[in-house]
Amino acid sequence: MISQQARRCWQLIILIIYCSSSSHQQYRSLVVLSNSGSQFQPLNPQAQLLSTTLLPTFQSCALACNNHILCRVFDFAVNQSNQCRLFEGNINTLGSIVSSSLSSPTSNVGYVKITSDLFTDYGRSCLLNKIVSRYLTCGSSLTLECQPHSYWDNSSSMCLPQIPTLGGACTWGVNMCREDLNLTCLQIYKCGPISYMVGKTLLNNSTLTSDTGAPALTGVINIVTYQINGLSTILFGDVYLKQVVRFFDYGSSVNNITIVAKTWSGSDQLYEPYFVYIDTQNGYNMYVSDTIYARILLFSGMQSVSPLPQVVAGVSGSPGSGPYQINMPKGFAFDNQSRMYIAEMNNHRIMRWSANATYGELIAGNGTAGNGSLQLRWPRGIYIDKINDLLYVVDMGNSRVQRYSLSGSFPAVGTTIAGGNGAGSASNQLNSPESLWISPKTGAIYIADKSNHRIQRWDSNATRGITAAGSPTGTSGSDAYHLYSPQGVAIDANETYMYVCDSTNSRIQRFTLL
Repeated sequence: MISQQARRCWQLIILIIYCSSSSHQQYRSLVVLSNSGSQFQPLNPQAQLLSTTLLPTFQSCALACNNHILCRVFDFAVNQSNQCRLFEGNINTLGSIVSSSLSSPTSNVGYVKITSDLFTDYGRSCLLNKIVSRYLTCGSSLTLECQPHSYWDNSSSMCLPQIPTLGGACTWGVNMCREDLNLTCLQIYKCGPISYMVGKTLLNNSTLTSDTGAPALTGVINIVTYQINGLSTILFGDVYLKQVVRFFDYGSSVNNITIVAKTWSGSDQLYEPYFVYIDTQNGYNMYVSDTIYARILLFSGMQSVSPLPQVVAGVSGSPGSGPYQINMPKGFAFDNQSRMYIAEMNNHRIMRWSANATYGELIAGNGTAGNGSLQLRWPRGIYIDKINDLLYVVDMGNSRVQRYSLSGSFPAVGTTIAGGNGAGSASNQLNSPESLWISPKTGAIYIADKSNHRIQRWDSNATRGITAAGSPTGTSGSDAYHLYSPQGVAIDANETYMYVCDSTNSRIQRFTLL
């Protein structure tokens, strides 16, 4: 019986003899073999499997791979003896070698080793180049180019296999994704259909409420989403119609558009509802920052009849800088102890109010506008990471996002984690950002970059953002690809959909996430 080592050497000799029938190295296949008892596991089996046939030997399977110009990986005798499977891709990024599912001692994987010298004729004229290449093909411009399902990689000077999976990481502007599978490298640096960058309008200024037939939306600023029986429910405040609206997004249709807060007993009413928070753990209590009236209101059970709405922070109609007052409250959030943190735009500070308190405690900012680590300028949206006890603040006037530890002394020192490079439209800049949402799964920060007319995603420890919606260059527009001064962003619990308040276009857009 031939030893395993001798068997491998014999296989390699067979391949060298076979390839020597071509006088040029660019039609060779140098095959590297894996250990016995293994099989190839592609990322996308349906897209990467080229053929399945029965052949007498492993060597004949290797020759079949060499004869198929798209084959880069093959395995033999995995599911049954003499079965030969040919694949596109590679064993590094588009698949892996794993133990055979049937633990067949005779199964094996071979892959074609690719080197840059195989592509030295790339870009040359087909008419002048008489060499037949396994790795290049004559394109429409009569020059040698990459074979189908591959792209030219400048850094390695080779044709590499295109990515066959939705959400695969890619470089924007390079055709790294399988076009035949309707995949394009999107501006979010992932492979996907171009439709993922197109927003679907759920509501606009022509939408009427289901209960009264009144206008539902004109000046939408901010948005929040939560789940009821597994369905996405959306709340938003409208600063022009002075109301809070709720609707249910079923993925394919929008239902039950109703006004949940506007006026109540006597002549009291909302004046400029900026941000809405829903407490799903306590009877769906709803909190609203009523900016002009300098107050935070509690609507118990999301209703305004019994009990009446209650002021839980600030003095109604009396803005100021005292500890018991608030001035132009914008975003707010709660920590694990039900303490509320309020961004006061005109006081350039973040105040913390304990439950049933009559005054607040200074947490961030010093009341004076500035760009230092202890200062803020017109703070807007905020977010609390309850697990890590961190506070995030959209520092609009400084075009940055600040992060603060809530476990130290106050006022806390801020660390800039997004923007902070002056107002601008470059990928490391923001321009008058308005609000943010942070993914509990990845830690990515989604920022409504208002004056750049885009939603930016900043991954953990990133030094620049990626445009998740809108124009990367900061161009405004009203079509499905563009935004115009977006001010609110929220993502559903499954992180499937992103909702954007496209404020100047007076609409709510929904985008599918990868």
